[in-house]
Amino acid sequence: MATEQVSVTLQAETVAGVRSRVGRRGVSAYLDRSAQRQLARDEHRERVLSYIAELEMQDPSTPEQIEQGDRLADRILAEIPDRPHA
Repeated sequence: MATEQVSVTLQAETVAGVRSRVGRRGVSAYLDRSAQRQLARDEHRERVLSYIAELEMQDPSTPEQIEQGDRLADRILAEIPDRPHA
């Protein structure tokens, strides 16, 4: 897989935490894996939200049922560790 060198600005505490786990030479690989995981999470979230939007367009539910479903979805999403927030 091709790589590209980029420059990023991170909080000093973040860099120190990464380096303490992987050393100076492992920072790029660590950040690459982290970015890949985040991209996968974002893609999954987008698919779920798209699916929910499709269901809502077809759903003749009452406002109370929709609110109950929203609460259930919030509880499910809250269980996902490190999930991105809307």
